[in-house]
Amino acid sequence: MKLYIHMKTPDALDDAVIEYAEDKLKSKDPNMIAAICDEEDFAFAIEDAKDEVKKILSKWFKYNEYATIEVDTDTKTAIVKEVKGY
Repeated sequence: MKLYIHMKTPDALDDAVIEYAEDKLKSKDPNMIAAICDEEDFAFAIEDAKDEVKKILSKWFKYNEYATIEVDTDTKTAIVKEVKGY
């Protein structure tokens, strides 16, 4: 039997995306943070990285905050359902 859990997670997704974007920038060049002269440049770089990952996540998160988890109680597995019309 399948159970569907519909979740609204705007803060959780946004926090994860920000952390991912910061880590991605640092992994490209560990000295990148020091090389960016001001906070505004860093903020633009973070926004670019966030936009990139949010495009990927749109496959599973509608409007960057809604997700549906399908739990199969027979096989004891769970998946995140793709957004319809993706």
